[in-house]
Amino acid sequence: MPEQKQNPEQSKGASVPSGDESVEVTVNKSTKEISLKDPATGRLVTLKANVIEDEEEKFTPLTPDEFRNALEKLSALGLTWTADRIPRVVAKNPEAEDAFLSDEFKHLQRAYPNLPRELSAVVYHALTGSPVYYEVVGNEEGLKEKLSAVRDLLITSAYRSEFFFKYALKVPYFEDIDWEVVFKTHERNVEGIPASAYALLLLTFHNTNANVTADRHQNLSVAVDLKMVEKLIRLLVDIRTGLEDAQKLADMFYERSKAEGNNGTS
Repeated sequence: MPEQKQNPEQSKGASVPSGDESVEVTVNKSTKEISLKDPATGRLVTLKANVIEDEEEKFTPLTPDEFRNALEKLSALGLTWTADRIPRVVAKNPEAEDAFLSDEFKHLQRAYPNLPRELSAVVYHALTGSPVYYEVVGNEEGLKEKLSAVRDLLITSAYRSEFFFKYALKVPYFEDIDWEVVFKTHERNVEGIPASAYALLLLTFHNTNANVTADRHQNLSVAVDLKMVEKLIRLLVDIRTGLEDAQKLADMFYERSKAEGNNGTS
């Protein structure tokens, strides 16, 4: 029988580990050291650690001059702000869409990344009178100057109406419509070509429910023929006339409030 060779480690009486091995890790924040200890042998290894912590970006309110300057430059580009709770930059008209590709707009985005948040706080305070967080808008004197800027450059009767439409509404509101016209050449159980046409409308609504945090859009698909579209147009014309009359009253209220010194705000 051949002689069995013995492992050198076994000859010294060391045990061969079996199963999973574990290491005890200790982090000492005060000394910035990490200690690794082998429970089986008691061997301890200490590592010096360099702790790098991400500092939360500090929000620094704009100065009143910076705030007004940013609004003026955006307006000069043909851009303005929506009346959403967090306002978005939009073109005043289709011709101004190219401004989004301009170097000046990109520069403004880099220079004033927190402007939408600060503008939201100033506008919300201007239109509702709700308290503000001064760490967002600056001190009281600076807030007065920023209120003056939004009243001069942004808040109009139409803007005010849009703000309260979106702010106070308790039901979804219409946002967009997609459509396509269908010409029917075949139909089940029908001989010959139906040769009928209708439109499929995809209506998109924005959900104002504060409890909805995921998809705030709702879609509804409907079909209409030419006769229905003509009826819809007549109804929409009547609705537009009613809204135009209401807007005239809103403009009168706004101008009167402005003359009284509160610019139609709370």
